[in-house]
Amino acid sequence: MPNINLELSRDIVSALTKLIESISIMFKHNLAFDAIVPTDDPDLAVAWKQDLMEQLQLDCDYLIAILIQQDIGKNNNIVSLDDHGIEVTLRVASAIRLKLRTVFFSELTDEELEDAMLNPANIPPHLDKPFTCYQFLAGLQETLIRAIEPNMEI
Repeated sequence: MPNINLELSRDIVSALTKLIESISIMFKHNLAFDAIVPTDDPDLAVAWKQDLMEQLQLDCDYLIAILIQQDIGKNNNIVSLDDHGIEVTLRVASAIRLKLRTVFFSELTDEELEDAMLNPANIPPHLDKPFTCYQFLAGLQETLIRAIEPNMEI
């Protein structure tokens, strides 16, 4: 079970949880991306999409719980995740980053967003909080992947 060191201030944790909560609300109505749903059976398509949206909300709740219940930014910076926790965290981090990309960064090209990852000063001020969340989740994903696959190049 990998231990992940998350060094975040209380302000960052607060901003992250608020943004993740708002993304979770978006998942009540839409997926992180336009999924290709089975069209043969309309009832199955609706149920399938609804299940995905509900799972995304649960996954968001899980990530928020990690940040809040473990006192990240207050007394503790170490998070221990089992295999299930790693899977959920990787899945929700990907979904949130996709949603952030479509909601907040749609005017940026992939190259501009990659450049901002290397040089955050290039990001417009009104996108600071979403970008901080995007950047944190990217780093978290990378850390988790390195923990479970130490020989993988990222």
